[in-house]
Amino acid sequence: MATNPKGVVTKIFGVILIILGSLDMMLSWRGSMEVNPFHAGIFMTGIVLFALGAAMGASRRQSDGGKKV
Repeated sequence: MATNPKGVVTKIFGVILIILGSLDMMLSWRGSMEVNPFHAGIFMTGIVLFALGAAMGASRRQSDGGKKV
């Protein structure tokens, strides 16, 4: 079984959280309700996880001498 490059799973999970958080915020806004801080927290957590995954992937590329994995 092939191994995933470092940080890919973290980035995918971050994207999922970004999508869920943004959909929750848009539905709350559309329904004329205030945006729940929990939904904003999901969105921000997704951004943080995506950034961490991108940094992990970039650090691996630097340690491999710039070769794409």
